[in-house]
Amino acid sequence: MKLKELILHNRFLRFGFLLTALQISGGALGYFYQILMGRLLLPVEFALFSSVMALVMFTSAPLSAMSMLIVRRISALKAHNSLLFLRSIFFQINKILFIIGIFVFFLFWIAKPYLQHYLKVDDSSVIDLFSVIVLFSIFHIAVLAFFQGLQRFIFLGVLGLSGVFCKILISFGLIKSGLGVEGALFGVFLAIVLIYLIATTVLLCSLPPQITHKDFVVNFSTVKRIIPVLVAATTFSALTQLDMAIVNWYFDSSEAGLYAAASVLGKAVLYLPGGLILVLFPMVSENHAKGTESFGVLRQAVITTILVCGFISLLYWLYGDLIIAIFYGEGYKGAGKILSWYGISILPLAVILVAEHYLIARGRTLFAWLFLFILPVELTAIYFWHSEIWMILLIMGGFGLLLAIVGCLLIWRSANEQN
Repeated sequence: MKLKELILHNRFLRFGFLLTALQISGGALGYFYQILMGRLLLPVEFALFSSVMALVMFTSAPLSAMSMLIVRRISALKAHNSLLFLRSIFFQINKILFIIGIFVFFLFWIAKPYLQHYLKVDDSSVIDLFSVIVLFSIFHIAVLAFFQGLQRFIFLGVLGLSGVFCKILISFGLIKSGLGVEGALFGVFLAIVLIYLIATTVLLCSLPPQITHKDFVVNFSTVKRIIPVLVAATTFSALTQLDMAIVNWYFDSSEAGLYAAASVLGKAVLYLPGGLILVLFPMVSENHAKGTESFGVLRQAVITTILVCGFISLLYWLYGDLIIAIFYGEGYKGAGKILSWYGISILPLAVILVAEHYLIARGRTLFAWLFLFILPVELTAIYFWHSEIWMILLIMGGFGLLLAIVGCLLIWRSANEQN
């Protein structure tokens, strides 16, 4: 009863658990989607699909930085009851993103032959679909950031569920029509466009009338704030997403397919704190704008993350073979051993993800520089020691643990100095 009362009377935990429940539901649907793709596609095709989606996550990392900055901006306006500016800011941000989108399209057009070579594909349509997914994700993530900044958590969770549900239906139909990997990727694209249209319509209908105008100023000071957040988001994405592309490059297609199956399930450990982060970030941003301390919120989030994610990692360690057999069948025999180690190797990064969002919400970017130092060292270690898949997992886990220890110690020290 005491735990129930604590959750009901603690706004962070109440919304955190609610949004986590929605995130878990969306995650369950997402894993159903990934497993469905694994069953509908051949292991070789699934390895390609997983590699493309991993690159989507990596190249979309700057969008995470953009999302964090938008959420901080909206949270600050909310803290000072200045929501009448939101409509003009929304349209200005979309104009800026349209210009950025044109530039990104040009970059993808230049890089197309290199992407084909790296992903080992002859058909350029896969690269075309990858490009449009990233381009439309720019606008999709921006509109969701407005809902997060306004702390409309329930609708944000419902949008996440709806997006995954759309992916399942559309991709399933297209693959069954004989489109293979292209069908799966086109389903992702159509789902993103559909959710963007719904979210934009709801947002514009719910915003107060534009009585006044306020510019979304991008100046040198803004750029100085953007760069560390961009570094943090991009390097963290590289630490957590490039492993699939690396394995696809260094190992044969059958081994890459087994790793893809294990990584899809293993990354659940990383995604489970997503609900807590969606609540933590705007709350800490709003508290920071008001001059209120939020270290207690971080402590609650970290403890919850360790308990929940540690439990899932333990299940993977004990029942990896059984879990793979249940979800993927005998065609992926051998992926269970990879899954057992994957859960442990990704666990420290889940803690880092929570701590990183807490710091960025307070305008600090400690992890940006830690990531920037660790990433090239980790990639160099993988370059020299990659003869077995377990070596890559050991390197990932070791550097992740080092980052988690150093980062959390520095945060704890900073909090004690303030007290």
